[in-house]
Amino acid sequence: MLGYIAPYSCVPAPTVAEAFVIGCPIVNYFPSDYKIQVEQGIGVNFAAADKPTNVSVAIYDSTCSSPILDKSTITVSEKPFLETDSFDGMTGKFAYDLNIALAGVSPNSLVAFDDVTYSSGSISFCAEVTTEYSDVEITFQKTVFSLGFDLSQVAFCLGDLKIEELDPETEEVEDALQIEVNACVCNDSYECLDGPITVQQNDDISICLVSPKSAAVEINNFALSFKNQENNYLYQAVDLGAGGWIPRVPTTVSKDSGIIKVTTIMVAGLFDNGNEGVLVEGVAQLGFSGEDMKSASLHNFQMVVDLDAEEKGGCIRSMLNTVISAFK
Repeated sequence: MLGYIAPYSCVPAPTVAEAFVIGCPIVNYFPSDYKIQVEQGIGVNFAAADKPTNVSVAIYDSTCSSPILDKSTITVSEKPFLETDSFDGMTGKFAYDLNIALAGVSPNSLVAFDDVTYSSGSISFCAEVTTEYSDVEITFQKTVFSLGFDLSQVAFCLGDLKIEELDPETEEVEDALQIEVNACVCNDSYECLDGPITVQQNDDISICLVSPKSAAVEINNFALSFKNQENNYLYQAVDLGAGGWIPRVPTTVSKDSGIIKVTTIMVAGLFDNGNEGVLVEGVAQLGFSGEDMKSASLHNFQMVVDLDAEEKGGCIRSMLNTVISAFK
């Protein structure tokens, strides 16, 4: 038998990347089975290159801030993320069951009793659904569930279910989605250099990534590469990682006041076939300052650096270029 669910409102998690939109939860409540069933639409207009590679759910306390590792009260049964023709107006579907364990109804971070008799109370917790792309978390949505219980009868009884979507930062997220990530050649002080910049083979070069609109939003992950536009030789300087950016030797990455600085060497392969301009391009993931890796969106960036064919530097740099080329 379906249980009563109090009316609730929801706004789909916003993102400029349509394939990673998370729809509102569609909930069925079965108090006699101690179970809550949740289904959510995921994404629209999937493209092979950018659709979610995984969707998952995690349980937190009712403030959605502390993960719940103890499974004595709530357990989760996830169902595989599916692509469908249509579900709730979206292209994908993610479903999971929340199971209430009778033995776990004792004073803890999820359970609150009404009085000292410990005969009735409520269980409150947060379910956070996250989309991922190649192990990088892209979008997330938090929903708080609260259900009453009564231990005064012979049988354990669950009461009404209340649902609240926790999205206090929706407006900030919408602002964040409008932020562009800009790339420029910069100096050691993280200042963009004016005018056309020309570099030679074996030169050091620093590229700064800046998201200028809001101090509340920062770059928390990115990938960056240099491409020879004549023969498509690609020098990958920085990779996206599951826990943050991963620079490849000899590249270094530093950060100051929200600005990312990537310093590397202009390797020989970028100058082959008379190439006169290197395409610097990549993708940056934006997140709220001080938050975890979850982000509202991905932003592409690119720029062109002019080349001077004259080689500069000694034998050590030439040897380093050879080693780098050997690992391409």
